[in-house]
Parts: sequence; structure tokens; C-alpha cells
Amino acid sequence: MSRPPAGKGHEYLVVWAGKMNAGDLTGTDIVDLVNGGSVNPEGLIAGASDQLAETGSDMMATIDAEPGCNTYGKVVNVATVSGPDGIENEPHHMQYTWFPNQSVWAGGLFTSRVFTFDLSDLPRVTLQKTDEPWATPSGSIWDAFATLPNGDAYGTLMGGPLYAYGTTPGAVVEIAGAQHPGMNPGDIIGEWPANSPNSLVNGLNTNGSMVGALAQDLGATATNVPNLVLPTNCADKYGGTASAGQQRAGCETGLDPTTGEPKCPDFGSCANPHGIQFRQDLGALVTSDYAEPGLIVEDPVKPVNPYEFRRTVRVWSTRPGGCSGNATPGAGLDAPKICAVDVMPLGPRDDSNPAHAENLGIMENGATWDYPLPDGKVPKGWFSESMCGGAVFYTPDITDTLHHPWHEVFDSTAAVNALTTPSPGGRQAGGGNGGQATQNEPAGCDGAAWDVVSPDNRFLGHAVNGRYVLADNYQDAGTPKLVYTLNITKLLEAGDNYQCNLDSNIRALADPTLGGPDCPTVAGVVPINDPTSGGPHWAEYDNFRLGSIKVKDPATGEDVTDTHAATRIAEANYFVARTGVDGNHTVCMLNINPTSGALSLDTSFVDETEGTPCVQFNRRDWPDPNIKGFYKPHSMLFVEDGAPPTGLTPYGNDYGPNCAFGAVVEGACHGYWGEPINMGADTAGLPYQE
Repeated sequence: MSRPPAGKGHEYLVVWAGKMNAGDLTGTDIVDLVNGGSVNPEGLIAGASDQLAETGSDMMATIDAEPGCNTYGKVVNVATVSGPDGIENEPHHMQYTWFPNQSVWAGGLFTSRVFTFDLSDLPRVTLQKTDEPWATPSGSIWDAFATLPNGDAYGTLMGGPLYAYGTTPGAVVEIAGAQHPGMNPGDIIGEWPANSPNSLVNGLNTNGSMVGALAQDLGATATNVPNLVLPTNCADKYGGTASAGQQRAGCETGLDPTTGEPKCPDFGSCANPHGIQFRQDLGALVTSDYAEPGLIVEDPVKPVNPYEFRRTVRVWSTRPGGCSGNATPGAGLDAPKICAVDVMPLGPRDDSNPAHAENLGIMENGATWDYPLPDGKVPKGWFSESMCGGAVFYTPDITDTLHHPWHEVFDSTAAVNALTTPSPGGRQAGGGNGGQATQNEPAGCDGAAWDVVSPDNRFLGHAVNGRYVLADNYQDAGTPKLVYTLNITKLLEAGDNYQCNLDSNIRALADPTLGGPDCPTVAGVVPINDPTSGGPHWAEYDNFRLGSIKVKDPATGEDVTDTHAATRIAEANYFVARTGVDGNHTVCMLNINPTSGALSLDTSFVDETEGTPCVQFNRRDWPDPNIKGFYKPHSMLFVEDGAPPTGLTPYGNDYGPNCAFGAVVEGACHGYWGEPINMGADTAGLPYQE
């Protein structure tokens, strides 16, 4: 990642949003609306029934994101998906970062369609191709996308093959971009099921890992675990009663509808990839397993079985050498292969609700960037997070997690403790039962998702959906809705010798400094004022408006120049309405202090219809007079019109005649616009040198 020359283009946010209709309401809401009353917490007003009764098309909205313009925060364009393909997709995720000349890939959660958009004429957005579910028979239900330097993308299909829609295993798919020879943008290049032999499960029993706990329960040794097949019905297997350890180990249930066989007998098979990140310099593609998506798509209101949520991260290699001592012959960019399956550690909490376990539902993972730390070294570390568990996990070397296992390094409890004021409007920042957020406010299951490292490897950004509890609930006291940043420089600079470990230290959940001298600490936190059932789910760093600042090497105290300092984050307050977790349907802009990582709400990013901070998608009118009613914004991307082209080819990089889009350094053309920064080379004490 790198920034384009300042002032060369105009910035926008493109937001993938679904039309809201009566199907998104709860039964109580519908009764209230029919009787003429107002509806809360979804934010609907009396008389809104006309807007909800008519099904509308999903859309890509374009918002002016150029500070200082009188149109800043204005929705300047909307592009709907026409015809039947535009209805009831439940727009979900796109890629994590957009570079000029790339396509945009956007998935539909309910329909398993993927849409490829062209952004070459911003603020106009053009649909290039729609891939129907049968285009990817090996999996179903799209989640997220990771772009490759050649302009293609990998995407995750959370659910099983079409014959077992929404179950397991899911798959990874490669999709062609605008520059792929002989193919059109959106063409499917290949697809690979995400299940693997259980022998690839790293069975190292370190600080209470789930595999270790399972081995202890079954009287086995940790070294035997990779050959172990987990039972699908623990109660029957163990004489009618499964031990707590067996339950926590993941006694998955359910049968394949075609074969009648257990659909998820072991960690290798329990594959429902959600988040996806890629480092080409390491040959590492990483997917994180969340849950069987059929839980959401087929019957989103039924009680959730916590044992259909997943606890694993899968490491794929695009090189024959593989990872963690497991070779992957024949692997390449067009043929990624799984080389390790890692089970996240249990953590120190013992939640009253088993669905709140710290290592349950590993929704997202976050790669470090191929960008040197202040000490000049390029990190190999990786993060992951649990959506309900409130935990952040870390490994210092994604290429060898067998010898560098994951540990919990942060818990959202510490971010809650950093809150000192209620959110705007007098509503409690915490989401509990009233009063100002204090150090007695609970955290635990936080509903977190977006979990991405800043372009300069100094901060980890995290969006927390939270849970607002409106009445006494002795099991669930609520969790704040917030976005926070963590200072991770010490952790990354410690490399393989880092000491931070919260796996069995419950006191360190509230004070991470008790977990080790290099544990992440809260850099910034912003409470989000969303009184609905939802809150912040997705966010995005601005990869165009990056700062150039002086930072200190924490090891030497010396000043170095950081040219990739993040300055802004956009976030959306919406999850999936029909799960009972909705949101107030706003998109907000947050400012980042590029030096400290402190966060603040950008109060100049104002809705054109309400005059208040954050852009409201619950509106009557849109730029297209044919579009009416409320929309649900799920994900967004910073994009720029007129930015320099990437110049990427399938075989390397071309920075234009006379290095027009790069810089000549020692007679060679250098530039990192849209490509890995230095392919993992140690900069020998010359950090941030482009």
C-alpha cells in the first residue's frame, strides 16, 4: 500500500447497501407500524409503511469524501443493481482496500451472488458482471475479498457446496480483475474447498489451546491430536453426557443432507472461511472460520447453537514450500493450498453463556503490511479476533505457526475501560442499563468484526458492534459500541521473542500491561451513539490521505520518518437486520491522530438531510429520483478519481515512461502504488524509504 501524490484526485466513499423492507422488521415492529405508531430501535417513523412495502434494488452509493469541499458528506451518486439480481441480496462485504484500476467485488449474503463493479469514471459506478450461485459450485454465500498485486482477488465462500448450501466446508475463490489476460473482470479463475486433512491441525498444547484441552479430556497426548477425529454427537459418544472440555472442544452437530454422514467431524472439516488476508511477499493467504452461514441465511431468528461457530484460522500457501513444515507441492497464486489449521486459545474467562467463549466465531483476521517497522525489519505477524468472544489473538510468524502458536494479546475489556465519557446525546457509551461508562462496565462478548492493521504497521483498528440491553438481564449486562485503535509497535518489534500472553491471565483483560511489557495498549477509542440493536461492524482505513510524520523507534528512541501514517477511518453501523442485530444505518468518519492513534468523530462529515455528523441511509430521497426509502449500509471503500494508474502487469510492475509513476532510486525505478512494498526485504535500518 502507498499513497498517491497529494492533490491528484478527488476522494469518495463507495458504500454497498441493501434496500430495507418489511422483512427486516421484527414482529413487534410490524404490529406497531400497522397501528400507526413509531418503530424503535430500527429508526422507522410512522407513515413509513409505503417505503417498506415496495421491494427495491440494492445499490452502490458514492459519498463525497474530500475534506474542505462543500459537498463533503453528500451522496453524489447511486448505482442500483437492476432486475431480479438486484433484489434481496443483503449486500455484505467488498475487498478491504481499493487501488486505482482495480475492480470492486461485492457479495450478496442471502443470494450468494457476487457483483463486479468498474470505478474508472468516478463518481459514476458501473456494474461489469454478476456471478450467480452456480458459477461457484464448490461453495456458497460470499463474505469478503482480498486483492492481489496483479489486480485479481481471492474471495471467501462461507458455506458448503451448492448441494449442501450454507453448511460446511466453504471455499476460497479466485476472481479475475481488469488486467487478467484473456479473461473479463469477474470471471471465476478457480475455487478450492477450505476443508483439510486433520493432520494439518497444529496440535501444540500451549497455554490452554482447544486442541490441548481436547487431548487432556480424551486421555491422549498433544502429539496425538492431529490424528484425532472429533465426535459429531458428544452426548452419544460419551454415554449420554459430554464433559465440559469435550463441549468446549467443538462437538459439532449435523449431517450432510446428501450422504447422511457427519458434515463436520473434526477441525480440518469445520471450514467456514469468513475474513481473508493475503501477503504475496510471504506467499501467505489466511482465512478465518466464523460459523455455518446457513444459521443466518436460512433461519436467522432461531436460537443459535454455539457449537456451529468455529474456532480456527487456516493458513494457505501460494508457494510449494508451504508453511509450518508442511509442503504444498504445486501451490501458486492460481492454486493456493492449505498448509496449517490453527485453533485459537481458550482464554482465561469462563463465561456463563457458552456462546460468549473467547475463541468462538473467529470472524476476521488482520495481516501486517509489507512495510518496515521503525527498526527497519518487516514483520511476519498476523492478528485474528472473535466476534462474540471479545478477544484479539496474535502470532509473530504466519509462515510457521507450529513453532509460533497464537496467543490472546488483547481483550475489549481494556478498550471499555478507556471510555471516560458517555456518547453524544446523553446516551450511555457502554450499552448497559444507564449511567456513564466506568471501569465496572462489562465487556466479554462484544460483537466485534473489522480488525485491520494500519498501513504503517503501528496500529490495529477494531470495530465493536456491542450489545445494548434495555432491561435487567442478569446473564447479559451489555457491551459498549465503539471503534478503537491499539498501539502494536512494541509487539511487532519484539518479533519471535514477544512476551505478551493473556491466555491464562484474567487480570490482564482489563489491564493489558499485566500480560507482558509488549502487549498492545489502547491508542484511541470512540463510543458510537447507536440506540438500535446494532452498531459498528465494518470500517475502512483511508489509504489515500496518509500522513508523513516523525515517530520514535521504541527500542532505540531514535526518530524515523513514517510516510504511511493513517489519518482517517470510515465506519458503518449495520450488521444483518434479520439476525436481530440491525443498526442505525449511518456511515461515520473518524479522524486519527497520525502520531498517537487517538480517535475522534469527524463532525464536519455531515448528513445533507439532517445536518448532523454521519451520513444517514434512512432517508426518503436519493440522487436518483426513482430510488426511494431506507437502505442498510454494510461495507465501504475509499476510492479516488484521477489517482495514478497502478501499471501492474501479470509479470511485474511498470511505472510508466521514464518512471512517471514511481521514483528513481540509485538508477532504478521504485514505487509501491498497489503492490507489496518491498517484498519482505529487511531495510537494514532505513525504514519508510520508498
